[in-house]
Amino acid sequence: MKIPDSFFEPQVREGFYVPTEIKQAWGAALLVWEEIDRICNKYEIPYFVEGGTLLGMVRYGGFIPWDDDVDITMRRKDYERFLEVAESELPEGFAVITYASQPQFKNFLGRVVGKPRMCFEKEHLQKFYGFPYIVGVDIFVLDYISQDEEQEKARVELAKYIIAVADGIEEGLIRGSQAKIALDKIEALCGVKFAHREEGFPLRVELYRQVEKIFAMIPEEEAEAVTLMMPDGLMRNRTLRIPKRYYDERVWLPFEMISLPASPRWDDILQRYYGNYMEPVRDSGGHDYPFFDKQKKDLQSVLDFDLPGYRFEGVKQRGGLGRCGSVCVRAQNLYQELKETLGQELFAESQGLAIELGTLIEQVKGEGGETVSLLEEYCEALFQISQSYSSRALLALEELLDEIWTSMKRNLLDRREVVFLPYQASQWKYLADAWQAAMEDDTCDVYVIPIPYYYKEWDGSLRDMQYEGDLFPKEVVLTRYDEFDFSLHYPERIYIQNPYDKWNGAISVDPLFYSENLLDYTEQLIYIPPFVLAEFDKHNQREYDNMQYYCTVPGVVHADRVILQSEQMKRMYVEKLTEFAGEDTKEIWEAKITWPGSDEWKDKKR
Repeated sequence: MKIPDSFFEPQVREGFYVPTEIKQAWGAALLVWEEIDRICNKYEIPYFVEGGTLLGMVRYGGFIPWDDDVDITMRRKDYERFLEVAESELPEGFAVITYASQPQFKNFLGRVVGKPRMCFEKEHLQKFYGFPYIVGVDIFVLDYISQDEEQEKARVELAKYIIAVADGIEEGLIRGSQAKIALDKIEALCGVKFAHREEGFPLRVELYRQVEKIFAMIPEEEAEAVTLMMPDGLMRNRTLRIPKRYYDERVWLPFEMISLPASPRWDDILQRYYGNYMEPVRDSGGHDYPFFDKQKKDLQSVLDFDLPGYRFEGVKQRGGLGRCGSVCVRAQNLYQELKETLGQELFAESQGLAIELGTLIEQVKGEGGETVSLLEEYCEALFQISQSYSSRALLALEELLDEIWTSMKRNLLDRREVVFLPYQASQWKYLADAWQAAMEDDTCDVYVIPIPYYYKEWDGSLRDMQYEGDLFPKEVVLTRYDEFDFSLHYPERIYIQNPYDKWNGAISVDPLFYSENLLDYTEQLIYIPPFVLAEFDKHNQREYDNMQYYCTVPGVVHADRVILQSEQMKRMYVEKLTEFAGEDTKEIWEAKITWPGSDEWKDKKR
């Protein structure tokens, strides 16, 4: 399976921002699935996509944007067969986690992982797309249900009782004589003897195995339906009983860049699980999102240094030469020297300065043009007066110099430059309105400069430069990024779309165009996000937490102005940035963030 580099780029799906870290987790999970699929094909073990993975496959043709795992199911006999062969068949480093193999794992399912621990080793990161955290595929187990309601109720209650005893003893909530009575009761009911009555984890394993026997006790020929005994069979209602015939065959449906097997009756299965399953519910799910967040926090808690990541270190001040080196400042200085040398009748020096000024203007405005033509005329007049001096000719030179100044003001000094720096043609639509407004301003010179971007290796190094200059609309006049001198132009405004600088794991623009660098080459750096999100507030926990990936990033922090989609989105950005940078920074974000239609937008647009 070949996953394209573009898959790992941040992306908005269904109005939800999917960051690179989640894409890396998806990619790593698909690698694990690939090994499961290989083993199942080899041993003819049928499996089915289940739960959120099935829902995402049907609704989106891939992962649910706000979910981050892969779920499959197997019938009990197939699951047991898989466990028999998996250990010897899985590649080195892979593992199957069950309640019997890991004390912290208390689920009645199998989880196949690429590595059962966080791993920052080079080989692992190379293989798993730079994702160091534990990631895997959950294998849920389908068991048959008794048609005798009393029998079904009795076995469910017994299973729940044994689980409660097992967990209670291990956690120290059931002890001494109370534990003995409970174990004696279970042994009598199940006709077994436990070998580890005094040992926490080994006893829980024995008890859980007894629970699995209860789950599996109904023969296939005596049942008409199946369910996932944990949690559905024990915790939920009868609607989650699925006719067993639904799992007699399989169909393959598209999922991201591959296909996965599902029951042909997927529609009925999804209705039983979710009701109107095409209605998105963003905060649903069986675990925290993202699942690796706890792993990251646990890792940070044992380190004596901070994990890599962008942190607020104050608002960056502009540095370097700034506007001092721009063509406007240099042109005014050269013109002033021209006047002084002419006043001193230093004609040779004046000619050299005129040539220098003309060359400077051509560097920025291109060859020819009114001002350059006047300078050429001025140089010719200087030559003539040096050959045959007259006061009348000197007066004409002074008048020509005034004409040069008037032309230079009209064509250079009084004009404004606005630069747009898109990096992907597909994102241009988010800059199009600002570009159109600039084009309609007669005082503006507008430059659209598609900039190169790169995909990253696992270690963050850049590779495979991408340039999409030939993919933009024909009506947009483009300038090559390597033919525009930012220090010479020093545009009034620069619009950017990439806010990450170096802090995205999959993609980067050329470092020359990082927001922290561009601050030195413009009076106003403006960031417009290359996406539109579904509106949300702080009660939408997943959306709010997810803002760490696109809000508290360098481009937003460094920009002089951030133009968002709505007033509500501004509120969320201000809230998140203040939480990120400190309460004393709230006024900074309030002042710089706006949205089309707001009063400050109307003022700042002029």
